[in-house]
Amino acid sequence: MVKDVFSASLAGSASLMAFAVAPAAYAGGDAHSNEAFEPHWIGGVFLGVTDTKYSTEPTYGLEAEYRATKRIGVGAVVEYLPDAGDGHEATLVLGEVHYHTDIGLRFIGGAGRDYHHGDEKPVWRLGAAYDFHVGDFHISPMTAIDFLEDDENFVAGMAFAKRF
Repeated sequence: MVKDVFSASLAGSASLMAFAVAPAAYAGGDAHSNEAFEPHWIGGVFLGVTDTKYSTEPTYGLEAEYRATKRIGVGAVVEYLPDAGDGHEATLVLGEVHYHTDIGLRFIGGAGRDYHHGDEKPVWRLGAAYDFHVGDFHISPMTAIDFLEDDENFVAGMAFAKRF
């Protein structure tokens, strides 16, 4: 019970953080906004939680994005839940499209597959993140909703990435 309350609190905090920092970021601006844009890769790790119909569980992932234009990037995500709340592990594999704004806010849409307890289901993702830039490094609070056949899972956490 305490673990569920703590995990739900962590997910809620990460969610609020992602949206609360956007107005403050507008004043500070994006670290790369005054530079000429060059296409590049961004790769990193994700640490967060996934709230399923069973419970809220830790989630770990790898992310890659090719930022083709100032606004549009395409990428892939692999997320792993050691326990999806029902005693079985789950792996989520997604292709994503990212829309970047001038204030660091990023909107995410994706589609892929969820592999869980011998089943394979289609999954759709809608999410948002805020990218803090420290040189070529990004720290990004992120929230998303994953839509599976009859379920919706809430995902929240932080991505730590590097621009290449």
